[in-house]
Amino acid sequence: MGTGLAKFGKREDLWLEELGREAGEVALADTNLPRTQIDLAFCGHAFGGRVVGQRVLAQLGLSGIPTINV
Repeated sequence: MGTGLAKFGKREDLWLEELGREAGEVALADTNLPRTQIDLAFCGHAFGGRVVGQRVLAQLGLSGIPTINV
């Protein structure tokens, strides 16, 4: 299991998916696993909409795996 956070602060120049991709890249590095072994993702967010996790995972090349948005 891996976890990741985007850099905290006012980041008006980035879209939500870009912030998520930043956190996702940190989480992937934290797992020490190849992407092919990732079979489930959790995405925590506030006010991001119903499928923000799926949009972030698509940017990480991980679309198609089960994703739980919390």
